[in-house]
Amino acid sequence: CVRAASESDWRPRPDEQEEWSPGDHRWPVEKRLTTQLLSRYAQWGIVGRPVVNSSDVMTVRLGLALIQILDLEENKQMLRTNCWLRFTWRDNLLSWENWTEPEFRAIRQIRVAPSQIWTPDIKLYNFADERTMEIREARVVVDRSGEVLWIPQALLKTTCQVTIMHFPFDTQLCCIRFGSWTYDERQLLLDWSMTDLRLNDTYSIQKLLPFVDFSDYVESNEWETDGESEMDVADPDDRIMQIRSGVTYRHEPAHDWLVRPVQKKFRLLEYRIRMMRNPSFYVAILVVPCILLSMLTLVVFCLPPEAPAKMLLGEELLSSPIVL
Repeated sequence: CVRAASESDWRPRPDEQEEWSPGDHRWPVEKRLTTQLLSRYAQWGIVGRPVVNSSDVMTVRLGLALIQILDLEENKQMLRTNCWLRFTWRDNLLSWENWTEPEFRAIRQIRVAPSQIWTPDIKLYNFADERTMEIREARVVVDRSGEVLWIPQALLKTTCQVTIMHFPFDTQLCCIRFGSWTYDERQLLLDWSMTDLRLNDTYSIQKLLPFVDFSDYVESNEWETDGESEMDVADPDDRIMQIRSGVTYRHEPAHDWLVRPVQKKFRLLEYRIRMMRNPSFYVAILVVPCILLSMLTLVVFCLPPEAPAKMLLGEELLSSPIVL
């Protein structure tokens, strides 16, 4: 009689804790692989970029998915959004595709905590509140080639220059800027995330995405956005051109080892969100009443001077704006 292996078969008893080791074959393969990778990683340390040579440039790709526009405070010029950030980079210290152990080759991906490996110091540059919260505890997905995928959630509060000249028919353009806080572009190259654009059933190409991802966007009652990027629309005549994001730079003076002044350039990705206000609410409570009051004002001049209704109507017209 063959009994199926259960969880208790590989779990050590309290009196056997000291006899177990990460390389023990009684452990599940995924646990042994993860433990050996992190043990090797701890020897090299999580500080410093995971590159072979110090002159190598570390490429980190960033994508921004907008989930919801929470609020736009016009008086404080601040935008609150619920977003997902998508980081991808390659860490050769986390690769196991060239390992000789055959049992590890069947494992395609593992999940580790971001505190156990190196993560890029990408910061929100135009933050407007110190209480800006990024849920950095999201697990990191690592494949056997060393490609790292990290998608933390974030509640962002950013500055946004608001112009209300055409209120309530206004359109606002808000930017969300990300960049490395300590690595310049010679050390860390921050670039757009990439996606597979399928040409047909056989071929597909890699395309950069300098756009905000709206695939999981929850529509707002007050604001309308550009929506999906134009490559997701089949008919070119029906395309809604989403505004393209851009790249900016932060310059900082520094000195090299010969004490010569140099200029450091920090590459920033600027995601741009164009928002059109839905005017229906303000039209109903502001525009339409103002038009009706203006028409009633003309009626006052049509009434004869001796009519009592002329005085009463004039008083009502004077008090109506106060009520509105």
